[in-house]
Amino acid sequence: VQIRWLVKLPETFDNYIRSLGPATQKNAVKQFRKLERLSAFEVHVIHRLDQIDKFLQDAEKLSRLTYQWNVVGQRFCNDEVTRERLKRLAKNEKLRCYIAYFDGQPCAFAYGEWSHRVYLYRIPGYDPKYSSKSPGTALMLWMIRDIINNTDCEVFDFGGGGYFEYKKR
Repeated sequence: VQIRWLVKLPETFDNYIRSLGPATQKNAVKQFRKLERLSAFEVHVIHRLDQIDKFLQDAEKLSRLTYQWNVVGQRFCNDEVTRERLKRLAKNEKLRCYIAYFDGQPCAFAYGEWSHRVYLYRIPGYDPKYSSKSPGTALMLWMIRDIINNTDCEVFDFGGGGYFEYKKR
């Protein structure tokens, strides 16, 4: 039996924040708001063909630094297969990837796609040297807000997998 992590998205991001547990609101959301106020932190939404090459370069660079790449074998590669997949999704208006920068340097990314009112969260990663700033968590909250505000998605699908703490939160 595989666990599948799904979140029904509410009408507004504020409603989503209110649905989180007290500890998550206190810690993760507070850190997200703090990081978002910094001018050094910026997020790019990747959904067009002309954004794919830069995203692939920066996302693979980050992916190579992650636990997923080095231990699990879950790798986001800047290769022709991935490039063609992202191009196909962009042409069909189903691509929605994100990359966060801190002081102009990539610090976190997430690859995903959406279809039939569901956002499928595929592969995330962040640079461990930024772990004290929680860029992965901040990016995830940024993504959820963007998906609520800018798509018709009703469900955020974290995918299958184990009992990971961030999925539970």
